[in-house]
This record gives sequence, C-alpha cells and structure tokens, in this order.
Amino acid sequence: MTATMIQIPALCIPRVFYRVTDRVLYGTFERLFGRGCIAELNMLPRQDRNTSEPYHLVFIRFNAYTAQHVLMPRSASVSPTLEFTDDGVIAPSEFTGDEVFDRISGFIAQLEQEKEVRIEYRAPHYFKVKKYVQAVRRPKPSPRILPPAPQSRNSDSA
Repeated sequence: MTATMIQIPALCIPRVFYRVTDRVLYGTFERLFGRGCIAELNMLPRQDRNTSEPYHLVFIRFNAYTAQHVLMPRSASVSPTLEFTDDGVIAPSEFTGDEVFDRISGFIAQLEQEKEVRIEYRAPHYFKVKKYVQAVRRPKPSPRILPPAPQSRNSDSA
C-alpha cells in the first residue's frame, strides 16, 4: 500500500457569529474531514462598523490527509475531474475507494470552481468558506533625500 496524501488549502471564514466557539468549528470540520484534520485555528474578534455587532474572522490551516485504505485506480475510460498539483496536492481523479478522500477532493474542486463553499454546522446555520490567499506585502520604500527644489526668479529689479 502506497501512502496517498492530499492537502486541504488554508481557509478563511470572513464572518462567524460571535457565540460560535472553536469547539463548533473543530467539530464541524472533524466530522467532514476526519479527526485531527485542523493544524491551526485562529479566531479574531471583530466588530461590524455599521451595527457594532461583534463577530469573528476565522482562519483555518489543515494537516495533510493520508488515505487510510487501499485506493483502487479508476478505469481509464473515466474522464479526470480534478487536476491540482501545486502544494503537494495529487490528482485525486486517479484514485477511488476512500470516502473522506473523495469528500476532500470534491470540496477542493468546488472551492476552486465556485470560490465559496457553504458548510452547514447546525441546521439552518452555515459557514461561508473561502480559500485563504495570503496578501503579498510590498516592501516599504526606503527614505531618500530629495534634490533641492528649483527656485523661481522674479524680475522685480528696478
């Protein structure tokens, strides 16, 4: 059996109700992707600028998922549905047989296609999940000495 791994991208949940705890988040994602799937969870308290209602901004980073079962190669007649190879993500279209693996690969495909996925944590409440892409910071410009400003000449001489 060869170990097959897939990496769930880092996620951002832009707005979570302030009474939702980290236990709810852990429980929801562990039921979806398996125990121990979350490597890091950050909940940043925020306040709505119009209504002053508190909420959380959430960032989640995941551990890589290793398939627990022997994955059977798909038939050559089945067309591939997913081809992601960056950040160690394999092309899961080559394998079938692991329910969690199929759920993760479907989640990644939906996230790439629709840019936002809704995950229900307690009916009818859900999280709007987006792929987290870290902003690239521009380097601060270094201070410099400006050349002297050109002086204007007045022709007021008598």
